[in-house]
Amino acid sequence: MKLRVHGMVQVIGGILGAMRSHGFVIDQSAYDVDGIKADDGKAHLIWGTVRPVEEYRYLGRLPNVWFVENGWMTQSSGCYFDKLGPNALSSLRDAIRTGSDGDIEMVDRRVEAVHSWQDLHKPRGANHIFVPLQVEKDTQVLYFSGMDDVRWDQRIPKLVADVCQTFPDYRIEFKVHPRRKQDQIAMLWSHPAVKKHGRCGIHESGNSYQWIKNCRAVVGINSTVLTEALTFHKPVYAYGEGIFSGNGAVMEGGPLREILDFEPDPGRIYQYLTLLFRRQIPYALKSRDVLKYDVLRQMVTLASQEQQHADHRCVV
Repeated sequence: MKLRVHGMVQVIGGILGAMRSHGFVIDQSAYDVDGIKADDGKAHLIWGTVRPVEEYRYLGRLPNVWFVENGWMTQSSGCYFDKLGPNALSSLRDAIRTGSDGDIEMVDRRVEAVHSWQDLHKPRGANHIFVPLQVEKDTQVLYFSGMDDVRWDQRIPKLVADVCQTFPDYRIEFKVHPRRKQDQIAMLWSHPAVKKHGRCGIHESGNSYQWIKNCRAVVGINSTVLTEALTFHKPVYAYGEGIFSGNGAVMEGGPLREILDFEPDPGRIYQYLTLLFRRQIPYALKSRDVLKYDVLRQMVTLASQEQQHADHRCVV
């Protein structure tokens, strides 16, 4: 079966190579999602959400469309495929069921490995509010930040103002996004709420884990850092919607100040991290491991069915 990839083929080259051994013929296309049809004889893999959300909701209902997005811990080591969409559109939302178990041993092992790479013997800050900033045009900020009444380029400044006004008695450590360093540093230095607060740190160095380890709480708009904070069982306040929505691992909505009284549920955190670790597909995927992942097994099954139909048409 032909698999047409819309987006960054090079990044997932190892995964695509493993899928070739299961009958897929890989074809790269320009980002042309307009021509996708349920019966076009191809499977489609889409990386990137640059169109209105409703277009992706529609595509997610087609049987031959999947989405790919950066993974979590770490982003450089893997990604996830999803039938419904990336981020806040994902099937990861509301995925934890009552009575489901987290794999504590696996999560502890994976978290220990991730932490071992982060220089945690050199933590930064103490008892502070940690705020990782997101790219202003990130899909999560544009469509799922819960700030529909705020112009898109004012949503990060609003987050900054909210945090400064809510926690006048705490030191606040802001970490700018690697792709927006200079602009966000300038925004923070000139922000009236930052100036008034008087106890804000503005950082571009240090990895997020170092800032999380000794913090009081983490506040942000669906940054990967919110998930990283859960590896320390820290209280996390998440603006808007994301893969975390409905899974009970973070605080969603409500007065921001209440994050100081929020007690993370260890059981929910283990369930959530179990889900994420099981869904993340390594970029260095081996052919023998393709069928270990439910989403890839679904794609292989579709390819097999399409081949059977093609063989039947040839016989007829």
